[in-house]
Amino acid sequence: MTFGVSDRFRAAYEESHLSVVEGGVYAPDGTLITTLEFDRGAQNSVSIDVTAANRRSCSIAVVPDDVLLPITPTSPLAPVNEIRLSRGIQFDDGTSELVPLGIFGIQSSVEVASPAGPTIAIAGIDRSKRLDVNLTRGLSFAAGTGFDTVFTSLANASGVTYDTFFDPDVAATTTPALVFHAGDNIWQNIQTAASSLGCWAYFDELGVFTVIPVPDLDEQLSPSWTYARGAQAMFDETARTLALEDGSQKAYSHAVVESQVHGTGTPLRSDAYDDDPASPTYYLGPFGDRPIFDGDVSAFITTQAQCDRAAAALLRRNYGLLERVTMRAAPNPALTGGDVVSITDPETDTDAAYLSESWTLSLFAVGGPSTITFRSRQLH
Repeated sequence: MTFGVSDRFRAAYEESHLSVVEGGVYAPDGTLITTLEFDRGAQNSVSIDVTAANRRSCSIAVVPDDVLLPITPTSPLAPVNEIRLSRGIQFDDGTSELVPLGIFGIQSSVEVASPAGPTIAIAGIDRSKRLDVNLTRGLSFAAGTGFDTVFTSLANASGVTYDTFFDPDVAATTTPALVFHAGDNIWQNIQTAASSLGCWAYFDELGVFTVIPVPDLDEQLSPSWTYARGAQAMFDETARTLALEDGSQKAYSHAVVESQVHGTGTPLRSDAYDDDPASPTYYLGPFGDRPIFDGDVSAFITTQAQCDRAAAALLRRNYGLLERVTMRAAPNPALTGGDVVSITDPETDTDAAYLSESWTLSLFAVGGPSTITFRSRQLH
């Protein structure tokens, strides 16, 4: 999932390096309207959070000019247009390698007057926000329709067509008969349908509508990045937390998904258990049998295999102790939400693989290091 960068980029990131940032305002068809000159003394950042319905957002400050002003419903900063941002590394030979940080629909633009000079503060949210709208007319799909068709049709109902990337299993899995009504929220239904497949649905850094399986750390996935103490450590501060509850999240030992297959009298049910005796949430141990149910996905499930996959993904997100590692690290534009990283820090007894969960990446040095939260499940 990490954005593909060269070995040269990786090597430069681990040392002192010069960053380079580019941004522009684009029309919905992808035509560049104008490039942006940033107010480098202000906070300019991109935030990523895999737990949020809208994964990426930005907050930037730019220097006003005759193209950007005045701010009107027909100006370049009108909400129909988009901001594209990139951050990268400039090498010693003067060449650079840029990494896209996202395509953001403009949510607000505010002209600010200050003793330091005028600026325009712009807030943006990735393209998923454009799908956070209600259906104008109902949509229906016959049983046996591929999930890729359902996702694409729901997205296109917003009136805008996007590039897509779906995991092959998404296209290979078919739906029961589905009916969506006028007034149903498009993005909410897409999220629920993705959960029924054990998947995430989001817009990536290139603005591509993506549906892929939630990474499973139990599969020993190769880490995209390694953070370790040493002469070239890319972080300077860590904190590690273990808890049964953390905010809205709790620990469970048993996940249940049920569905009634449309057109038949056949009920489906899948029970996934934490059956590892060494786990702190072992369902036959002192923790007990604590089930979590997901009834929202039932309308999208048509086979026992899909039901089993949804229950397994639900358990994966909710068993074991909640573990989070928070660190201050050099801003890494190539890191994306859900990347598997290896973290070794003897000072906090941290030595495992984690998923990148949430952080704010500063575009310029004035923002300082990124505070990144990684999450996992502590099973032993």
